[in-house]
Amino acid sequence: NSWEPGTLGFDGRIWEDITPAAAEEDPTTGETITEWRPSIAATVGMKLTYNGAAYEVIQAHTTAAHWLPDALPALYKKL
Repeated sequence: NSWEPGTLGFDGRIWEDITPAAAEEDPTTGETITEWRPSIAATVGMKLTYNGAAYEVIQAHTTAAHWLPDALPALYKKL
């Protein structure tokens, strides 16, 4: 089947990963912290982890591969 996700030679935009992002509970605060990945509907105040660091969303958006938490202080505050 040449239409399988990940097949070389096809445009990656054909497929979207809809697997839920991994989430864990912060043992000190009890808050849910979600692992950052593209296509998450990020709401203000949501906590995300990226490259071993924690970030708080300061502007609602849908995460995208070109909007990384460590490079976009308009969307994320490092905790």
